[in-house]
Amino acid sequence: MHTQCFPNADRLAIAAQVHLVAGKGAGMAPDSPMQCHVCVQQLRNWLCEIDNSGRSDACPPSMDPVLHRFSMALNDRCPDDLRDAVLKPTLVAMLNTCGSSALSQRRMYRIADWTVRTILPMAFDKWDQMRADTLRAVPEITDADSAKVGREACR
Repeated sequence: MHTQCFPNADRLAIAAQVHLVAGKGAGMAPDSPMQCHVCVQQLRNWLCEIDNSGRSDACPPSMDPVLHRFSMALNDRCPDDLRDAVLKPTLVAMLNTCGSSALSQRRMYRIADWTVRTILPMAFDKWDQMRADTLRAVPEITDADSAKVGREACR
């Protein structure tokens, strides 16, 4: 059984005003949330009162490691406006997601599928429609073999 994590209700309102930044931010200043510059993991840890002793990248025991790594990658690669719009609303939903390794693996393949067949084609739509169409046509990524097909299509 994994440890459950519940966000501090008083901190949720403050979190809505905090700006997420790429990489590790300067930290929380709850008295002036508009001045806070933290990454998604720092904000999540603060919300749940998790002390990772300075390791904001450590996966909390309540969170699926695949979702944790994915949120870190998005945090560090998204433009500022998307980071706040996409990641902040998912903070609470990603808590208490830790499950079996089979569940993590399914999540990993779903993320790969979404990236290859949805996100990358949206980017290629702007400058290479044929490439975008090729990626959209990749069969659904559900296992290691289909992931290899998806990876090859991205090359």
